[in-house]
Amino acid sequence: MRLRSAIILFLLVGLVLGIVGYFIWDHVAPKEIITMKFDVHISNEKSGGFNLDTDKLHFGILSPQGFSNRKFTLHNQHNFDERIEVVIVSYNSEIANYVYISPTANTIIPKNKTEQFTISLFAHEKISLGGHYGHITIRTYKVWPWETKKINLPAKFTDCFSSKSMISLIQKCHTA
Repeated sequence: MRLRSAIILFLLVGLVLGIVGYFIWDHVAPKEIITMKFDVHISNEKSGGFNLDTDKLHFGILSPQGFSNRKFTLHNQHNFDERIEVVIVSYNSEIANYVYISPTANTIIPKNKTEQFTISLFAHEKISLGGHYGHITIRTYKVWPWETKKINLPAKFTDCFSSKSMISLIQKCHTA
């Protein structure tokens, strides 16, 4: 009888651990991973340029202190809310420090809803002239039951992304 009780207890503990493990894994493993390459050319020439090819996010030819925006849309087709995480990597410079995304990277997209994002690249005067390349990785995660719809960001970042003007956005974010 004791052996039978021990086996039942062992199976119940294993079942509970399996369910809890699955629940945790279901929320920490990315549901989707999207990678977009980007490029920009910074030049002192008076002419600008843009490229509408779809092979990567082309920010065009920018003069120092110039900026460029690109938009993309994410649709949450799952039956659960998703949280968006964005990682920006530059291959040959510090340009990733001057790439902004709005709404912010921790935006939650409700199930069966669409959210439009704007990626802005600022050609700061510290960035060297020439071509700059990198990629932006977007990961989506299942939202934890206790996560709220709005992420509370520190005031510095809230000010940066609520700005209507790109110039004031840049000034606020790089002087704070």
